[in-house]
Amino acid sequence: MSLMNIDIRGLGIFCTTALSDHARRRLQFALARYGDRIQRVTLRLGNEHGPRGEFNKFCRIQVHLTGAPVVLIRDVGHDLHTVIDRAADQAGRAVVKHLHSVSCTTDGPAAATGLVANEEPRT
Repeated sequence: MSLMNIDIRGLGIFCTTALSDHARRRLQFALARYGDRIQRVTLRLGNEHGPRGEFNKFCRIQVHLTGAPVVLIRDVGHDLHTVIDRAADQAGRAVVKHLHSVSCTTDGPAAATGLVANEEPRT
């Protein structure tokens, strides 16, 4: 099994070794099957103000694919481990859909549009 290039950083928070290890394990599990199609993965963790003034944790994942647009995932919640777990699972599902849509296009990767999970479709 080849090691994926995964860059994990905290934005305004201290990212412990245990937290980084957890995120790396979850991403490896969710994306390992497609490792040969993945150039790199970036994961950013941080805090943000929620709609009621509370602090929420966020996890933002970018999966840079070979021959396909970048897959973007963002998840927010109160528990950082749960947010990482959900975002990694979403990333795995989004990569499958993304690679399938690129392989199904008749014009190749240039005809595919960017896939952003948890956001409204762009019109």
